Amino acid sequence: MNGSIEIKISKSNHPIPVVSSIHLHSIYNPVKEAEAFARSCEKKLKASSRILIFGLGFGYHVQAIEKRLQALYGVNYEVSVIEPNKELITLWKEYRQVTTSSRVRIVGHSDPQRFYEDELLTDFLVSKPSIISHTASFQLNESFYKDFMSFSYPKDTTSSSRFVSNEGLRKELLEAKQPSTTDYINANEAKKDLKKWDFFSLALKQFSKQD
Repeated sequence: MNGSIEIKISKSNHPIPVVSSIHLHSIYNPVKEAEAFARSCEKKLKASSRILIFGLGFGYHVQAIEKRLQALYGVNYEVSVIEPNKELITLWKEYRQVTTSSRVRIVGHSDPQRFYEDELLTDFLVSKPSIISHTASFQLNESFYKDFMSFSYPKDTTSSSRFVSNEGLRKELLEAKQPSTTDYINANEAKKDLKKWDFFSLALKQFSKQD
């Protein structure tokens, strides 16, 4: 997934990351290419003020999309960018020639599960944002993004506890010593002292229904 990264300079004097021989942006003018890309996404941008972008590259398309969101919504928008290549994120920060506001969040992990342990990101995903795939980035990491979209919540209690931010709730789940969340629910949902965790039991029931 994360091949060697080479930095080239475009005809318009912008740095371009090349990963495993794939140019992530135009070698001629990445800014103009990004503006055209944002225009092609107009329908999705008008459909939602929350945008999930697959692929960072060097952020030219992210900047162009944010500018269009600002024109549409002022400051009432959010963007999350999913990028599995941490080295690319580091280089983007080093070479950065584009600016993004605090309303744009770059999230980088190589393991799809790590993204779902991020409470801010999961809250964002629950809002059902419009999804935009940066073409070159998606082609480079297609298997990763498919795994990300098809991620299934782990049913064993130890793994599922990693998704719980409340310390008391995590302790309750781990100390139950049940092999799976389904077993935990079956053994404990009738207990009166677990009434305070009713919302959690409901959530676990939904997760446990996943294939």
